[in-house]
Amino acid sequence: MTQKIELTPADTGIIAATLDDLVHLGDDDATDALFVSILDNGISKGSEGFALAYQIIHENKRSV
Repeated sequence: MTQKIELTPADTGIIAATLDDLVHLGDDDATDALFVSILDNGISKGSEGFALAYQIIHENKRSV
């Protein structure tokens, strides 16, 4: 069961800025880089953070 992560406006801004920096990367590399940003900024941890990165890159087509 996947739990929805509630993002703050600051979290959304961090993710959006990170996505701007990842436009040159393919989806898999962008997912990995976004996951690192999510961890580094304390937005989420572990597998939840990876699931969020995957969702944003692959399912939401790079939109928060």
